[in-house]
Amino acid sequence: MEECKRMKISVLGPYINEAGVKFRVNAKGEIRFALSAIKGVGQLAVDELVKERLENGPYADIFDITARLRSNQVNNKTLESLAVAGAFDSFEGIRREQYIEKDPMDGLMLINKAVNYGQRLYQIQSSSQVSLFGESEVETLVKPKAPASREWSSIERLQKEKEVTGVYLSGHPLDPYRLDLRSFANSTTETMERRRSGIVRLGGIIASSDIRFSQKGQKYCRFVIEDFEGSMEFMLFREKFLEFEHFVQNPGHLLMITGAYKFNRYRDEYRFEIHAMELLDGLREKYTSRIDLQLKLDAVTSELTNRVKALCVENKGDVPVYIKVVDADNNVLNLTSNKYRVLPNRSFIEGLSAESSLTFQLGMTHRA
Repeated sequence: MEECKRMKISVLGPYINEAGVKFRVNAKGEIRFALSAIKGVGQLAVDELVKERLENGPYADIFDITARLRSNQVNNKTLESLAVAGAFDSFEGIRREQYIEKDPMDGLMLINKAVNYGQRLYQIQSSSQVSLFGESEVETLVKPKAPASREWSSIERLQKEKEVTGVYLSGHPLDPYRLDLRSFANSTTETMERRRSGIVRLGGIIASSDIRFSQKGQKYCRFVIEDFEGSMEFMLFREKFLEFEHFVQNPGHLLMITGAYKFNRYRDEYRFEIHAMELLDGLREKYTSRIDLQLKLDAVTSELTNRVKALCVENKGDVPVYIKVVDADNNVLNLTSNKYRVLPNRSFIEGLSAESSLTFQLGMTHRA
């Protein structure tokens, strides 16, 4: 998986009607995640699922799976792992959480009901039971409905997905903060150790955290930060641990870490010292000092101008907007908007991102 990331090769989710026993490459050069690589899904279960699909066609829904498979290898636990991994995402109308959230009416998951449905259908088909009205019981057997449940947040979904696949497949928790990391961070986990001088700013998610006690009875913490490039371990001791404990005690926090490398002459090595930690959420509004827009002269239209003006009016703030217009000969015209100052919130950024004819960057004061 790390090699795929390095080579920029897409890895697709383990969709039940496309994924196989092993990792597969499609016509576009994309890799489909293997069903057998999902934790909690045994090899025998995968063999049964794939064999039935190849012989009798794709599955219509989870009830079709439980109706067609008689093997006890494909049990509740297997189906739960498949659902969390996104194997059933191609089935319309049911979200991942609805498969495994318990129905408050009877305390059963939809997966439990689907297994019961398949077993009952098999019993009916085996006995050829007919109702008093001449109808086959198969015709009167009703598929259970998915319970209403709270929708998982994007981070919840991705974290649960990673628990069973070992990786983020359908996205990354840092996706909404790509612009923030590009604008405010000056390092990644891959480049950080090469930045021995000056201030280092690294953004990422707390992937794991382990709080321990030293021989003197003092708390300290080892934690791992993960970004788009990889992961790196850090440590917090004494005062720094007390100051930042609330950020690192539980995995899942999205943070910007600021610090610097310091040479330890006793150990003859550089060590990274953390100076500050901040949540990525809100960083944009706090540190953006300017917004730079760039567009080509032939892309400038009255419609584009009006849309950008409307965005500025709808998101008023204190951040100035600078515009760079480039013509076909690479001549540059720099403009400053004296009328509009904006708030670089999500609404404004999403509006700019929707404009394919312009690019933009957030500026940060005293960027190292």
